[in-house]
Amino acid sequence: MGTALTTNEQSTEFSAMAKQTGATTTADRDIFASGAGSVKVIHVQNTDGSTIHFLKIYDDKDPVNGTDLPIFVMQVGTSTSSTVFCNPGIVCSTGVSVIGSTAGGTAAGSTPDTTELPYTIYGGA
Repeated sequence: MGTALTTNEQSTEFSAMAKQTGATTTADRDIFASGAGSVKVIHVQNTDGSTIHFLKIYDDKDPVNGTDLPIFVMQVGTSTSSTVFCNPGIVCSTGVSVIGSTAGGTAAGSTPDTTELPYTIYGGA
């Protein structure tokens, strides 16, 4: 995992924010620190110029990379950044956790470097 995960209170529509310098195959667990939540906006960047990465969102407080099925997978091309607005939201009833990988779906893939897949995710309860 990159530098410590930071969170910040936002408006009532986006009552939680999680920001990380890089997602890896080690899960960022329960990123809103509140259990159930809904992901509203995802901004992710792939600073790796040669490898496609995937940002995976789990409805799980402790997902296992390569075993558990993510509820949302976002492919991020090399040297690009993307923003996705999720309306009405990606609903997670247990907890919102994030994993970065070089493979989509349940495949484990290789772990991105700790600065290759920085993200900011906004959500609410």
